[in-house]
Amino acid sequence: MTQINSSPRYDMYMAIHKAMRACMNDTMAMLGRMDVNDADEVSAALAQLRELLHLCDQHVQKENKFVHTAMEQRRPGSSTEVAAEHIEHECDIEQLRAAVKRFEAADIAQRLVLAQTLYRDVALFVAHNFEHMHGEEIEHNAVLWSAYSDAELIDIENTLKASIPPQDMAITARWMLTANDHAFRVAMLSGVRAQAPAEVFEMLLGIARANLSERDWGKVSQALELQLAA
Repeated sequence: MTQINSSPRYDMYMAIHKAMRACMNDTMAMLGRMDVNDADEVSAALAQLRELLHLCDQHVQKENKFVHTAMEQRRPGSSTEVAAEHIEHECDIEQLRAAVKRFEAADIAQRLVLAQTLYRDVALFVAHNFEHMHGEEIEHNAVLWSAYSDAELIDIENTLKASIPPQDMAITARWMLTANDHAFRVAMLSGVRAQAPAEVFEMLLGIARANLSERDWGKVSQALELQLAA
């Protein structure tokens, strides 16, 4: 069981990992219910799987470049174990990409079997990633909290975020907004409204409105004092 931190520190992992877990769960469920005879269902499920694999690939690279580098600067050797796991994840990602291509090239009869295999492989990938993310949230945070102040951690995270291409940020924002709680949504959108161009704020509002439940969207609108058409 996870021990409760009685003196909370800034956790750069939690929000993005919630987003990744939500995307993984949703994608796995889509593959599990996919009708191989329905071209639209197949297209949507495989598109989201490709999107997930891209996000995972980028997530690994960003953690390697920014988070692990910060850890190694002040606690040499502290990221070695997880860095090795990242290499395994990259191999898994490429294998799943190849599996998607095999599925698309197969006829209907083959797809019935390949769909089951793909689903199981994705489920294992998700399981491994869940354990991996939990380890980062516990072990890596312990290192980061011992080596950096909260202000320094926020600076590292902001530098990481600034390196994300707009198209990837739009995809990530969907899962960040839906997977995290109300307070996080308000803080995220308020920060963007205060610091980013107006068109970026409007884009994120559109993502929130399209993906949040009516109740959650209403709470966000009220908190941000939005005056939007019904």
